[in-house]
Amino acid sequence: MDLNLINCLFETVVRKKLDRLRSDKAARADDLSPRILNKLKEEICYPLTVIMQSSLESGVIPSDWKTANITPIFKMAAKVKWRTIGR
Repeated sequence: MDLNLINCLFETVVRKKLDRLRSDKAARADDLSPRILNKLKEEICYPLTVIMQSSLESGVIPSDWKTANITPIFKMAAKVKWRTIGR
């Protein structure tokens, strides 16, 4: 398969993921609002594709991509239960 075709297909996948972002949701661990990402999707699609491709090719995942904010939520019930919610 041609490398340009693979790059185009991968960019299409990134663009579809950006299209599916819901603007009414809160910012994630990176503090980037989905509304901002949605407005800038045409400008950031190619750079995101390059970053993700280089990560896949090298087999190294940046440590920032592995972080998450986890908040325990107390649930009132017959038994005391704690549930972890990732953000």
